[in-house]
Amino acid sequence: YEMEKNGIQCDRGRLEQLRAEFQERMDSLAEKIYERHQFFTQWLIGAGIDLETAEQDACRMEHGISQKSFELLRNAYSTTQNN
Repeated sequence: YEMEKNGIQCDRGRLEQLRAEFQERMDSLAEKIYERHQFFTQWLIGAGIDLETAEQDACRMEHGISQKSFELLRNAYSTTQNN
């Protein structure tokens, strides 16, 4: 079985491989976003913000921060919590 669309040929095996790779990347991204959401929700609650507001704000924050900045912030927060 071969498929051609927009001048690109792809056999069924390659198509399935691409789908699996795409799903793996999406799962990884979803995990990262969820980790950010959990962190920001707990961080905001710890700062005295009510749960509903914390969850709403965390939703906005989780998408607007780079992975590097998030990791540095999370590590700095963890360090202060462990001392």
